[in-house]
Amino acid sequence: MLLTACGSSVTERIKNKEVSDGALCEELQAPIDKAVDTTLKNASRTPPQVINDWATVVKGFDAGCQ
Repeated sequence: MLLTACGSSVTERIKNKEVSDGALCEELQAPIDKAVDTTLKNASRTPPQVINDWATVVKGFDAGCQ
C-alpha cells in the first residue's frame, strides 16, 4: 500500500508539471521585472557583469515560461 501511495503521488506531480511550471512562472514574473527595472535605473552605478547576468536570467526565464 505504501508503495502505491508513493507512486501515485509522483504520478500526480508529473501530470501537473505544466500547471506547476505555469504557477512558478507567474509568481516569478513580477520580482524579476522589478529587479531588472531597478538594475536598469541604476545602470550607471551597476557593474556590467550584473547587467549581463540579469540578461541571461531573463532570457532563460522567457524561454522557459512562454
